[in-house]
Order: sequence, then C-alpha cells, then structure tokens
Amino acid sequence: MVEILRVYDLEGHFLENMERKKYYKQARSEYRRKGSISRTVAIVKLLLFRSDGKMLLTKRSSIKKENPLLWDKALGGHQIGGEDSVKTLMRECTEELGINIKVVDKKFKGFISLENLSKSAVVRLLEKRLLRTTSVIYKNRFTMQLPKQETIYLGIYDGPIVLADGEVAAIKYVTLTQALHAIKIKPSLYTDDIKQLVKHYTPVMKSMLKELNTCTR
Repeated sequence: MVEILRVYDLEGHFLENMERKKYYKQARSEYRRKGSISRTVAIVKLLLFRSDGKMLLTKRSSIKKENPLLWDKALGGHQIGGEDSVKTLMRECTEELGINIKVVDKKFKGFISLENLSKSAVVRLLEKRLLRTTSVIYKNRFTMQLPKQETIYLGIYDGPIVLADGEVAAIKYVTLTQALHAIKIKPSLYTDDIKQLVKHYTPVMKSMLKELNTCTR
C-alpha cells in the first residue's frame, strides 16, 4: 500500500502531500547535502504499561530500514492521508500489536475499574504535535538527525500482544527502573527515541504508576 504523508515545515505549517518513500529519500539527500532536514511529518507514539507497572518494549524487526533490531517504545506510526492522531493510533495498535484502545481524558482514575484491561488498552494524550529530533540508524550504518512532529500517548493494557505485520521481532516487559538501568548500561541496544522518551517522561510515568496503584487497590 502506498502511504501518503502530510509534509510540514519545522514551524508546523502544511506544505504538501507526499508518498512516504519519496519523502524519506529526499530527507536523506537533504541531510547528506546540508547536515540537517528542513521538513517533517506527523508521527504517533505510544508508551504502554501493564497494570503491574511494567512497560512494554518492542524489538524492531531486521526488515525495518530504520533502527533494525534495536529495542524501542511500544509503538510508533505515521499519520497517513487525512488521519487524526487517534485514528492513526487505533490503526497502528491493531496492525502491529493486535490490540484495541479506548482514549480517555487526562486522568486514568475512574476508567481503570470500568474497563476490562485484558480486552482493550486505556490510553491518554501526553503531548500533541511536539517537534523533536532523534538520531536514526539505517542498515548501511548511515545515521542522521530526523525531526518529527510527534503526538505521544501513554496507556495501560493487560491483554495479549499479537505480532501480526512482521515489524516487531520480540517484546519484553520491564519496570521503569530496569529500563533506565538497561539504557544506561547498554545504550547501543536501544533507539534514540526510547532513550529520549524515557528520560523526558519519567516523572509523568511515575505519576501514572502511582495513580494506577491507587486505582487498582
């Protein structure tokens, strides 16, 4: 399937629609010429926990062009066509992890006890259209700094993960403390993306885990 992305400048102004392969080809070419990239696309990302406080990490498949075989966040995907971030998140969760989601307001309290977490994930918005740059490693070891317009969600889910589309090679669950320690000891095994997300959102995730502990007593 041809994916059409909405391309923006670094201030968030829409420029044009472009086929995904063409956009990344042009981005790599611009980075080689200038050492920077002047345009970006919209990405949705998910940090996912179980109710026991452990976070889901996924190992990117060897078929992935970017960051192959590195440990990463639960999920990330491009907003394609006219999708909003929620529709993209729902599609990606179904395609990559085989799960359904329910998007709620800022606090999980009041929803956790009402939802069956073994059947659907409860998620909430953390950041919307945040411009962030991460280091991306390609199979040929070419590395570039890639700006992305990110919408980030935080979620809780206790059900099974079904790896359907071949983009994830393996999964594991770790505590936030274990994730921080592993990234510190062996940073080369993890994407720059998960390193930045864990570092930046540790206070928010700790607050969520405290809230979750209160909700599930």
